[in-house]
Amino acid sequence: MKNAFRWRTACILVLIISLLYSFQAVSSATSFNSQLNIVIQDVRNAESSGANLKEMQVMVDQLNTVLNLQNQIGSLSDQDVVSKTRLLEQINTDLNSTDAQAKEISTIAAQRTFTDHVLAYTAALVGALVATILYHYCLLFWRKNRVSRTFRMTLAPK
Repeated sequence: MKNAFRWRTACILVLIISLLYSFQAVSSATSFNSQLNIVIQDVRNAESSGANLKEMQVMVDQLNTVLNLQNQIGSLSDQDVVSKTRLLEQINTDLNSTDAQAKEISTIAAQRTFTDHVLAYTAALVGALVATILYHYCLLFWRKNRVSRTFRMTLAPK
C-alpha cells in the first residue's frame, strides 16, 4: 500500500513539474512572439514614416538575425541550458536594440518627410506666384501692344 502511494505521489510530482516546465516554455515563447510582434510593428511604423531603403535593410537584417538565433535555440537539446540562456540574452539584446533603432528611425523619417513636404509646398507656392506675376505682365504687354496697334491703324477707303 505504501509503495502504491509513493508511486502515485511520484507520478503526480513528475506530472506537475513537467506541466510547470511546459507552461514556462510556452510563456517564454509567447513572450518572445509578443516582443517580436511589437518590434515588427515598430519597424513597419518606421517604414510608413518614410525610412529609406538603407535604414530598412539594417533593421530587416537585425530581425533576420533574431529569427536565426531563435532557430538555433530550437535545434539545441534540453541539456544545453547555458547555450540557450546565452542565445536568449542575445535575442533580447538584439530585439531591444532593433526596437530602439526603429523608434529613432521612425522619428527621424517623420521629420524628414515633414521637411520634404514643407519644401515641396513652398516651391509650389513660389512657382504659382511667379506664374501669376508672369501672366499679369504678359497680359499688360498684350493690352499695351493692342492699344498701340489700334492707334497705328490707318483707314483705307473702299
